[in-house]
Amino acid sequence: DAFRANARRHFGIPVDAPAIVFMGRFHHVKRIDMALRAIASTPDLARTAWFLIVGGGTPEEESALRRLAAGLGLAERVKFAGWVQGD
Repeated sequence: DAFRANARRHFGIPVDAPAIVFMGRFHHVKRIDMALRAIASTPDLARTAWFLIVGGGTPEEESALRRLAAGLGLAERVKFAGWVQGD
């Protein structure tokens, strides 16, 4: 659909790549960190998957997730969309 195609184009996510999306407020109980670790520990996903994080939280929470993604070798394929206004 058009939304998916536009999101892939905007964030540079290849059409044929698996894309995992989280939507919501950053909070430790939502375990976004666990999702990043699961992607990194699954060889096929670690090589090919993109993770789009839609939503937000405190600057500290986002910074911690960015550091974790970098430490796991996923930084180039983890995209932070921020809050998105829906139609």
